[in-house]
Amino acid sequence: GEARRGGGGGSIQQALARADPAVLKLARKQRMNTDVRRAIFSVLMTANDVINGYERLMSLNLDERQQREIVHVIVRCCSASKDYNIYFAELSTHLCTNKPSFRFTYQLALWDLLKELEAFSARKLNNLAHLF
Repeated sequence: GEARRGGGGGSIQQALARADPAVLKLARKQRMNTDVRRAIFSVLMTANDVINGYERLMSLNLDERQQREIVHVIVRCCSASKDYNIYFAELSTHLCTNKPSFRFTYQLALWDLLKELEAFSARKLNNLAHLF
């Protein structure tokens, strides 16, 4: 699949090979439908803290297109959380501070979310309001 093309496919495959099977099962349940998304999800869910999460995400050696998936997965995880988790906002801030290209990706994600706003539950709205 897409992980075999350039842009750190080996790192993606290595991350998936090391991932806890329960985390990968949860990734599929959350509709993380590509190897890239599942690898990102695994890193996000098993990181010790924001710095560890950031470093592990960067070690996936994703190309620019694949890096956009980090934002997609963070937004999906944040909105799906039962309770708001500040980890996603702090990691997002760290991403945008250290790699400014993420700022535009978050802006696009917010615009996409605004189009769907009426369909969101109160919990999802609350979590996303804290993230952005």
